Amino acid sequence: MNTPSPKPRFNSKKPPNDSQPINPNDPHLNPAPFYGDSPFSQTRKSLLFIVLAAVLAVGGGLYFNQQTSNVNTPSTDSSVPDSITPGEIPDWAVNFDYQDYSTQASTTIGFNTFTQNALGIKIDYPSDWQVAAVSQLIPAMFSSPVKENSPGDFTENVVFSLEDISAYEGVTLEQYGDAAYGQLLKALPDYKLLERGVRKVGSYDGAYLLGSYSVDETLQGNVMSIFTLVEGTVYIISYTYTSTTDNSFQDIFEAMVNSFYLLPLSNIGNS
Repeated sequence: MNTPSPKPRFNSKKPPNDSQPINPNDPHLNPAPFYGDSPFSQTRKSLLFIVLAAVLAVGGGLYFNQQTSNVNTPSTDSSVPDSITPGEIPDWAVNFDYQDYSTQASTTIGFNTFTQNALGIKIDYPSDWQVAAVSQLIPAMFSSPVKENSPGDFTENVVFSLEDISAYEGVTLEQYGDAAYGQLLKALPDYKLLERGVRKVGSYDGAYLLGSYSVDETLQGNVMSIFTLVEGTVYIISYTYTSTTDNSFQDIFEAMVNSFYLLPLSNIGNS
């Protein structure tokens, strides 16, 4: 007896199945998508980090759209583009009010709790950080205060993004990680994968990719991307930092990841 697919937290149109086999040796076939803007991107290097989150969120879907044949994709919707240009968000991506969020003091001292009310997502962040809802695929971006004498006005960022992959039954965290890695290679030609493994995201099973790339001619950046797959949705938390980043930011990021929580569907709107 077939087990029905879990109901996603938001509605989406299902992308078509091109009936092409997965090639595990070449997961990076599509150009990286760039979209969205941020209030932090005007004077700092944060736009690149939004792009990284976009690559992880949309890139995985575009990869599975062209590569997956051993999963059930009954829709023949032909509206899905082969690539995404700046400023575009695919109409099949998500359908919820990404600006419907609230913040309040956390039970953890020094942190606030960000709640995406429409989806029932909670995550803590430092109370002196800025938070912005960027787009439907990036419901939240958390930005640290600018440090004095930081190279290029660099600021540490934690980007929270998501993707509905409920159209693709049977996709694993490892497969999604392959797709994300391939898209990072496309977006950043000098991207180097330093480490890969499994870990918890809150109380949920997850995985991570740690890589490095060039922010500019003089600054080397690292990005830690942690993701979990729950009820047909991939939730991605990405952290960007450099060699000048204080070690305390790693502890902050760990606290944020450990605080990730999904309200039961019946409780959404009642928190």
